[in-house]
Amino acid sequence: MIAYLKNKFQMDIWRRNKTFFLLILIYFAGLIAYFNSFSGEFVFDDINTIVNSRAVKSNLSLSSLWEINHSRFIPLLTFVFNYRLNQLNPENYHFINFLIHIVNSFLVFFLFNTILKISPPGPDTSKKSSLLPFITAVIFTVHPLQTSAVSYISQRATLIVSFFYLMTLLFYLLSKSGKLKISIIFYFLSLAITIPALISKENGYSLPLIILVTDYFFFFRQNLKNKIRFLKPLPFFILAGTVFYFIYLQRAGAPFEVTTGLSMTGGDRIITRQEYLFTQIKVIPFYIYLLLLPLNLNVDYDFPISKTFFSPDVIIPFIFSLAIFVISAPILYKKRRPAIWGLIFFFITLSVESSIIPIKDVIFEHRLYLPSAGFISAVVFIASAVVIQMIKKNKKTGNLINLTVISIITLYIVLTVNRNKVWQSEYSLWSDTVKKSPKKARVRYNLGVASYAIGKTEEAKAEFGQAINLDPHYSDAYRNLGFIFERENNFNKAYSLYNDALSINFYNTKSRAQLAAFYINQKKYNEGILQYLKILEYDPKNAAVYNDLGIIYLIQNRQEETINSFKKAIKLDPKNEIALKNLVNSLWHFGFDDEARKYYLKLIKLNPENSQAYQFMFNP
Repeated sequence: MIAYLKNKFQMDIWRRNKTFFLLILIYFAGLIAYFNSFSGEFVFDDINTIVNSRAVKSNLSLSSLWEINHSRFIPLLTFVFNYRLNQLNPENYHFINFLIHIVNSFLVFFLFNTILKISPPGPDTSKKSSLLPFITAVIFTVHPLQTSAVSYISQRATLIVSFFYLMTLLFYLLSKSGKLKISIIFYFLSLAITIPALISKENGYSLPLIILVTDYFFFFRQNLKNKIRFLKPLPFFILAGTVFYFIYLQRAGAPFEVTTGLSMTGGDRIITRQEYLFTQIKVIPFYIYLLLLPLNLNVDYDFPISKTFFSPDVIIPFIFSLAIFVISAPILYKKRRPAIWGLIFFFITLSVESSIIPIKDVIFEHRLYLPSAGFISAVVFIASAVVIQMIKKNKKTGNLINLTVISIITLYIVLTVNRNKVWQSEYSLWSDTVKKSPKKARVRYNLGVASYAIGKTEEAKAEFGQAINLDPHYSDAYRNLGFIFERENNFNKAYSLYNDALSINFYNTKSRAQLAAFYINQKKYNEGILQYLKILEYDPKNAAVYNDLGIIYLIQNRQEETINSFKKAIKLDPKNEIALKNLVNSLWHFGFDDEARKYYLKLIKLNPENSQAYQFMFNP
């Protein structure tokens, strides 16, 4: 009797706190998978997005930050917050990414738990069971593909847009299934949360479409009773259109701005919309393969561009995928509606980056972060139906199924931990990538940069050489190789490589500035000045060039040109702390003490922590 009461008491505790316990399990599964990511360095785009970003490191106003990056404003704010707290300590940036990922996993659980409750019951599903949403959320948490968004710090934009995206959907579902007063609150919350989604990353613009599909899938009959309910998705389209207009069209900016964290001067070419679409027809099946079998993950795939729809590698996967969808969709809609909704969620959330909007890189693993939630849920819901039929035939298979699920989750955790080791440093990342994309020039170039940074000079020279062999028009590889030879005092070779880089791209500012610096180091100041002036002919608003010119003029003791150059740099870039310091020093050097003090006050206002500025003010 006592044993019975004890067991009943424990079951009551489980029932009352089941959701809490499941969330704890999700959290610890994620912590085990990502504990070794916290020690990782800044890599790849992190260098430009965070380490070298003046927007992150300067004390700028919200309006200034908005002007710098309005399409990904929320992620930029979080980086500024990170920097204010911990400067450039990557461990804390990793931890914030991890926390956002865990919250997203919780949202995946709540979202699909809600979908299961509101969807028509399938022949083998229980609305009360949280098991399927729990398995979906755990796999989403520990799947190795997610490392490209979680361990890759600068992909926080992907994490944040997913957070707002999932929360908007969840609140919208709750607005359709509660009491009137609560429904109104959830509806307006979902509308409000759409705005930060739209200014976190471009994927947010697919939200209105998935809301429309969700409304049709789960509330069509309910809407028939009051047809005004069919209009509920409409404000989301209006809101998205309004934000799009003010951010892109009114500013005459490029919608869905194509960006890359690396200099790709050599080897780049414009991809047409048709080519990009045809290539995505191949990319999407490959994405599905990676979701099912996440082996040999790669940060920079060497994926061929498709120029025609009628090539076998495009048309065959297209026909095969279309046939499977046409055959399975009606069946799944009737009997497994959450599964078909998950597949549609996968394609819609992937549509911004895998359709007709051309992006330089046709494939990236982090693009699967949000879509994976839908795909994983679809697989889990479909597999559950098969499993239930197997258990009905033979109850002993239940233990085998449980062991299989636990084994898959354990395997994914192990793969994620190992993948995090690759993301630990620039060198480990690009060393791994070279093994998988050995014939891609950019990969060789990046390994060269990473090798030189840790003192592996000969390896760097070899990798830059390989990049040039693979792409003879890769001007940045010539420039970096020239820089190494210059450091080794092989000046003839360095000079030749700098000129090779400029012969490929006359307007490459980095290469021309490097040649100018080469002349300065040789004390050929006038030749260096000529190179900087050539840059200003095609890039007249380059504040960094004016700053460098000011330094050369100061070396030559040319008072007027020195001061004018630094002032021009500051006029073009008022937040340029280096140019401000140089201007103050030069004014002090030439005896303009009062004017020097005036600019020092500007320097202090820009950066109050400038100890040199304080020392000058208090010890004139």
